[in-house]
Amino acid sequence: MIGVPKMNIQNQKFKIGNQGFTIAELLVAMSIFMVVISIAIGGFTRSLRLQRATTVMMAINDNAGLTLEQMMREIRVGENFSVPIDTRLEFDKPTAAGSERVAYQLENDAIKRATGDLSNFEPITATNVKIKHLKFVLQNSPGAPRITVSLGVGTDARDLENVITNIQTTISARNIGV
Repeated sequence: MIGVPKMNIQNQKFKIGNQGFTIAELLVAMSIFMVVISIAIGGFTRSLRLQRATTVMMAINDNAGLTLEQMMREIRVGENFSVPIDTRLEFDKPTAAGSERVAYQLENDAIKRATGDLSNFEPITATNVKIKHLKFVLQNSPGAPRITVSLGVGTDARDLENVITNIQTTISARNIGV
């Protein structure tokens, strides 16, 4: 055969054996890949939990703010305040027919409101909101009484059972008739 180069069989074997990766190299590469993927998945999972927790806490704080706003509207126009126990506030609220007795109190991890004879309390906080503590402090200052309300708001969510947001506000009753 003219023009066909002769190939050495040894060179051919050497070229064939050098074309891939060894098992050890593949195992090391796969191990490094798995570690990187595990770290990435862990970070992603933590960020999802944090986002869910943030959303739950925002909803709880919004509901607590609405509850406080409702209470403040009635307290501002109220009169004859009393705090029989530090977790209960009673006062008279003017109405078109005269006045009615209103009470707020902490009961079963919820803020509840009653009117009239104060025997039937209804919750004013959402079911996912757990009031951890509630305290009313009445300060009879000259002119108009001031009521300080402090409360701790939390939830029963699995990841957030120990997270409490403390809120405190002071409300001055407005004596419109004076």
